[in-house]
Parts: sequence; structure tokens; C-alpha cells
Amino acid sequence: MSKSLLWLKDYNLKLSRPVAQVLASAEVIKESELSVHSTYSWNRLEKDDRPHFSIYGMIRHGQKAYNSLFIDTPRRLRRATSSSNLIAGARDSAECIAKGVGKSLGHASIGCLSLYGAATDALECLPQLYDPHSDCDGHARPKLNGI
Repeated sequence: MSKSLLWLKDYNLKLSRPVAQVLASAEVIKESELSVHSTYSWNRLEKDDRPHFSIYGMIRHGQKAYNSLFIDTPRRLRRATSSSNLIAGARDSAECIAKGVGKSLGHASIGCLSLYGAATDALECLPQLYDPHSDCDGHARPKLNGI
């Protein structure tokens, strides 16, 4: 049995193939109304032969962390403190600070992991510098089929 999903646009609904077959055979829906629900294809990571600048991910996510903490959070705080209700404003302010700090820590963590991944890829190809016959491209990227 296939685990792929079908999309019923009129109802904004994802259906499994067996359910879609039952609905189509009961003439509740038409087969022409169904389309295959496309998910993100992770196969593009396999063919990534571009040279990577090791610190690029760290810079990009560091910038996102900075923006989240020092630009977005104060903007949300100003909006939350302009509320007329003092208790709701204090709760919204605490929520804004928690979200801002959480998002910035998340982006900083992703940036550090990106730097780690780029460094391990670079170190994997290091033997090619002193041994021209080494096979540094022997490592295949893992395939992700689902989460």
C-alpha cells in the first residue's frame, strides 16, 4: 500500500489513497478533483557539488538571531506595552521577550551546527591536499525519506 497522500483542493484536505478510492467509488468526489500532495524533496541535497564557504551558515543564522533579539523583539514589546490593560500588557511583554530570546537561541544553534557541518566536510577532503590519490568524494550524503 502506498503512503503518498492526495490533495482535495475544494475542501483543503489531504487524503490517503484508500480513503480517496472509497470516496471516488461512492461518487462523493470525482477523481479529477484529486491531485497528488507534493512534499518537499530532500534529494536536492545529494547533488550539492557547490563549494561551500564554511562560515556562511554561521553568518546567515547569526544575522537572523541578531534581528530576532534586537530588532523584532523591541518592536513587539512596543506594540505589547501600548495596550491599555496593564496585566495583559505585562503578560504580552514577557511572551515577546521569551519568544525573541528563544528564536535567537534557535538561530544561533543552527548557525553553530552549520559551521560544524561545513568544518567536517572540509576536514573530510583534507587528505586530498597531501595525497592526490585519496578518495575524498567517497562519502555519500544520507537520504531522508521522511521525518
